[in-house]
Amino acid sequence: MTKVVLQPCGEGSPAQHYRDTVEMPVPLTKMAPFLSTEDIADFQKDFPSGRAAAWGVTPGGNSVSEKK
Repeated sequence: MTKVVLQPCGEGSPAQHYRDTVEMPVPLTKMAPFLSTEDIADFQKDFPSGRAAAWGVTPGGNSVSEKK
């Protein structure tokens, strides 16, 4: 089963990050330091081009509800 998480983003920096990492897929070699060996193998199998669309977040302070 495919798992997808949808996260809204506004204009400015989030929109640029979307263009940089989803519209223009990221090289798997750039993701590899953050993945297990098993995950890397799965990504290489699922994305034989060596690139995958990705979106990341950092913990803390990013939520709209936290800023209210």
